[in-house]
Amino acid sequence: MNNNGFTLVEVISAFSVLMIAASLITPLLMEMRTAQHSLSIKRNALVTLQNKLHEYSTSSFEEAVNESIDQVHYTFNVHPNYREGCAEWKTKQNEEEKECLYAPL
Repeated sequence: MNNNGFTLVEVISAFSVLMIAASLITPLLMEMRTAQHSLSIKRNALVTLQNKLHEYSTSSFEEAVNESIDQVHYTFNVHPNYREGCAEWKTKQNEEEKECLYAPL
């Protein structure tokens, strides 16, 4: 007898290899997606921080300014030789992140 098709054993073994590969790749993809989201929040926070710091450095404010935009808390302070702008936020892993930028007076 001449069989030209796949046997059930061949189909099941190919399917199991495919499922093993998918189970190994899925956690990596989830981790990459979480890291991508965290980097996106950081990038947006730094762009907003830079724009706000430029806005405050061209104005004549002399006291500390606090703002919150999209779950990111911004603080701007005046020091003797420079202005400081800091952004603080929490990541999905509930870790606090803080980045600061500085502008000369």
